[in-house]
Amino acid sequence: MESVRRLFGLLRDKLFGFFSKKKLEYEVFCDPLGNFEIQVPKHWKFDSDVAVVDGRYTISFDSKDIDFTIAVDANLGENFDFDKYAHMELESPSAGIIASISKAKFRGMPAYSRKFKYESRGSDFFGGGSMFYAKPLVFSITWSAKEKDQEKIGEIFDHMRNSLIIHQNFSIGTKSNKL
Repeated sequence: MESVRRLFGLLRDKLFGFFSKKKLEYEVFCDPLGNFEIQVPKHWKFDSDVAVVDGRYTISFDSKDIDFTIAVDANLGENFDFDKYAHMELESPSAGIIASISKAKFRGMPAYSRKFKYESRGSDFFGGGSMFYAKPLVFSITWSAKEKDQEKIGEIFDHMRNSLIIHQNFSIGTKSNKL
C-alpha cells in the first residue's frame, strides 16, 4: 500500500509540475567588450573572465544541463571569404562529431546554420547554431545539450538568438550603434 501511495505522489507531482511550469525570465547581458547584447535566462551563469586571443573571444552561458556559447571572431582580413571560412569552421571534422550546415540569413546578413551530434561519456549530445558575418566580424551563437533535453533547448535558444543585438562599426572594446 505504501508503494502505491508513493507512486501516486510521484505521478501527482509530475502532473502538477507539467501544468504549473513557470515562464522562464530573462535579463539583458551586455558584452563587457561592447560588441553585443543578448537576453539570457536569469538563473544562468557565465564566466566573467574574457580573454581575447588572436582577435577572438568566447562567452559561455550555462544552465545545469545546457551549455550555450557565443563566439565572436574579429580582425578578419580585408579579402575575407565568409563562405570558405564558414565551411572550414563548421564542417571541419572533429573526432566523433557528425555535422551538417546550410546557408541562411540572419537579419539580412550572410549566415550559416549548423546541426551536429556526438557521444560523450556514454551520453548522446546534439547541438547547433548560427554563424553570421557582421562586417568586419564573424559572430557565432551555438548550443549543445544532452539529446534527452531536446525539448527544453529550442525555445531558449531561439529566444537568445532572436534577442542578440550586434553593435555596428565596432572594434574590440568600443561601443557604437546597434543592428
